[in-house]
Amino acid sequence: MSIAVSLMVGLTPTKVERSSDIFNDYFYPNEKILFHFDDDVTLVLTHEQSFMSWLKDELSKESYKELIRISNSTRTFIGSSVVLKYLNKKGLNSVKDLDLLVENINDAKPKIKVSWEYGSHDFFGGSDNLGLSYTSPKFTCPFDLWSLRDTAFLKDTTVPVDDLIVDVLNHSPLNCNCILYDIKNDTFITDERGYLSTYLNGTLEIVNVNASINNYIPRKANKLKVENLSLQFGTSLTNYLKELQEKEIINA
Repeated sequence: MSIAVSLMVGLTPTKVERSSDIFNDYFYPNEKILFHFDDDVTLVLTHEQSFMSWLKDELSKESYKELIRISNSTRTFIGSSVVLKYLNKKGLNSVKDLDLLVENINDAKPKIKVSWEYGSHDFFGGSDNLGLSYTSPKFTCPFDLWSLRDTAFLKDTTVPVDDLIVDVLNHSPLNCNCILYDIKNDTFITDERGYLSTYLNGTLEIVNVNASINNYIPRKANKLKVENLSLQFGTSLTNYLKELQEKEIINA
């Protein structure tokens, strides 16, 4: 199961439709984004803009137009790096690309002249020719598309898209990866176990070490630590990094 929290703008509380009947919280538009997890952890965040409104302000006109084109052509989910910038009220200037999980990558291919190439992805995994990265001089940053059903480590890729997304969250390398945004349904989707809450409360921790490709976990951990010196590493992550240092896979 996963939690889906709709971001809506208005004046009155709106009941949230979730992917599990367990969760019956309320979201207070324009003020609060409320996440309630299985273990009674409640996380409340505030923001003055809806996510798509914020994204429209952050992206160039051409980038936003391309994003909407993609989402209109196939089911599209925005990756955690951009979502966390929004939740933490930061800009996109430090985001190297716009990560998108798409249901049908052939439908999502660009219709304009761009610089592009296929390739594998450090997080979503898989082999070459399953991902698509491309950019244009007028884009804010490159687009990095990945076929949802080709994500590495998924148990069953024949299930419906909503079930696939749950599996993606369960196979996230780190707790900071445990959130996506569903453009079609204007919904944040996160795990029900509170991994995201742990990260947003200041602790970076491993969720699934087997999902770390090309040393993704140590590279991501070090990058986030540089960006936020107060970020703490959890016990599993600390021990994992120590093990890699002892094996001389990474520098101490």
